[in-house]
Amino acid sequence: MARSVGSVYTPAMCLPRSPLLALALAAALCAPPRCAAQDRIRVGLSFGGLGFMGVVAEQMWGDRSAELLVSTFGFRDLSLSLVGKQYFGAAWLKPAVGAGLSYMVGVSEDGLGSALLLRLPLGGDWHVAGPHYITFEVNVARGLAVKRPDPEDDLPISTRIIPLPSVSYRLDPGAL
Repeated sequence: MARSVGSVYTPAMCLPRSPLLALALAAALCAPPRCAAQDRIRVGLSFGGLGFMGVVAEQMWGDRSAELLVSTFGFRDLSLSLVGKQYFGAAWLKPAVGAGLSYMVGVSEDGLGSALLLRLPLGGDWHVAGPHYITFEVNVARGLAVKRPDPEDDLPISTRIIPLPSVSYRLDPGAL
């Protein structure tokens, strides 16, 4: 249920109660059809972007994928991101674009705060050798909703677009 400041409802007060459920529903609706011969999972480490470091898992169907990224800046915050991606070409370096959501939670001396972000990764996937991949991305992020730690802070969310570069190492265990 949304809370109000006076009689005005703000997006900051309309965060979903269960962001994980919303992310799972978005992934289920956007998932491409399964093709058993082309299914594979890649796992790895990510640096930069929505956190200083994180772990990434990616389910691939041909040139499409669903990516789950869990990252942190300093272990007092956590970011959970679910993105659908499309890869292009058949070369050793494949361009990629995607769209998804990120939910961030952080603790400070003022309390617990959270934010819901739109995440649009743009980048490339380099097939180094065998099961090894390096992914370079610029994650274009835009705030959708925020819940600030201070209940009296009713400033609107900044909706400016923020580019966040990242690099990740991914391993395809099925290719070992």
